Amino acid sequence: MNSISRELLVALVCSLCMLSFLAATILCLHHYLMLGKHQTRRHILCLIVAYAFCTLAYGMPTLRILNVDLFIRLRPLYVLFSAYGIIFSFKFIFLITQIGTPRRFGWWNYAVPVLLTIGLWVWTGGIPYTMRHQMLTMSDRLNGDDPLIYNIYRLLPWICSIYILSYGSVVFFYIKKYRDMIVNYSASEEHTSFGWLYVDYALIIASSLLPVARMSFYWGYTNVLFLYPIILPVWVMLVVYNAIKGSYVLVPTLAPEEEKTSEEEGEKKNQTRVGIRLIDRHQFERYMEEKKPYLNPDLCITDMVLDLCTNRTYLSNYINKEYGVNFKTLINGYRLRELERLRKQQTDKTKKKGNMDLVLEAGFGSYRSYLSSSKREYKEHKLPFNKVG
Repeated sequence: MNSISRELLVALVCSLCMLSFLAATILCLHHYLMLGKHQTRRHILCLIVAYAFCTLAYGMPTLRILNVDLFIRLRPLYVLFSAYGIIFSFKFIFLITQIGTPRRFGWWNYAVPVLLTIGLWVWTGGIPYTMRHQMLTMSDRLNGDDPLIYNIYRLLPWICSIYILSYGSVVFFYIKKYRDMIVNYSASEEHTSFGWLYVDYALIIASSLLPVARMSFYWGYTNVLFLYPIILPVWVMLVVYNAIKGSYVLVPTLAPEEEKTSEEEGEKKNQTRVGIRLIDRHQFERYMEEKKPYLNPDLCITDMVLDLCTNRTYLSNYINKEYGVNFKTLINGYRLRELERLRKQQTDKTKKKGNMDLVLEAGFGSYRSYLSSSKREYKEHKLPFNKVG
C-alpha cells in the first residue's frame, strides 16, 4: 500500500471514529440538559468531556490530509486529547462506583497528560522537520539515520499504554469493590447488572493498546486500523446507552466527619433502644410477609432499616449470616415466591393475567429481571420459602 492510499485509509477510519464520538457527545449533552438538577449530571458531564476530547483526537488525521506541516507541529496535542478522553472515561467509572467516604479525583490525573504533552513537544521540537516527517510515515530509513530517535519514538506508545494500564488497574479494583457492595444494597436487577461496566473497562484498555499494536513488528498496519472502527463505536454506544438508561445504582456517601458522627449516633441509639440490633428470624420474616417491601422493584436496603429499627450494615450482615445469601438474592427469592403465589391464585373463573403482568406485580422491574433471577437456585434450607398453598 503506497503512502497516499494509507493516509486516505487513516483519514477514513479516524473520520468514522470521530463521527461516533461526536454523536455520543451530542446525545450525552442532550441528556445532560434534560436532567435538570439530577445527581447524575456530573457523571454525564464526564462523558461529554471525554467524548469531546476523543472527537478532537480522531479529527486530527483529517488535518493531516489538509495541511501536513501544521499536523506535524500540532501532533503532540493528539496525545493530550487521547489521554484526556480515556481519563475522563475512567473518571465516569470512578464516580459511579463511589461507596462510603467520597474519593477525590486528584489534580495529578489532569497534570500528567499536560506534562507528557509538553515533554513530547520539547523533544520533537529539537528534531529536524524531515526526520519528524519520517516518524509520521514510520519510514524504515529513520532507523538508519538516527536509531536512538527511532527507538525512542517506537517506545512512546508503550509508555502511554503502561500508564493507562496501571491507571486502569486501580479502576478495576473500584469496580470489583462496588459490585461486592451493591448486591447487599439494592435488589434492582436492572441497576445491578455490571456486565456492561466490565466490558466498558475492557474496551477502554483495548483502545489504549491499539497504538502499541499499530507500532508492533508483528501486526500489520492496515489490520490494526480496521480495529478502530470496531472497538471504539461499540465502546461508545455501550456506555452512552447504559449511562442514559441509568444502569447503575448510586450509593449515598458521607464526608468523613459525617460518617463518624453517623456511626457515633448509631451506637448511642443502639445503647438506648432495646433490641435495635437483635433482629430474629421470626421478626424479620413476619415483617417481609406483612409489609412486602420486595414488591418495590427499586428496593434498597436503606428502605427497610427504619421499619426494623436497625442500620444498613447490621441488616446486610444479618441477611448474609442468617440466610447465606446477599440482599439482592434474598429479595428476588421473595419475588419468585410471590410470583408462584399469584399464579396459583388464578382460577378458570377469574380473568387470567398475562405472565408479564404477574412478573411486574410480584416486584420485578422487568421480564428480563425475572429471567435472571429465576436462573439462580434458591434453596429452601437457606431461604424462608415455604411451599405456597
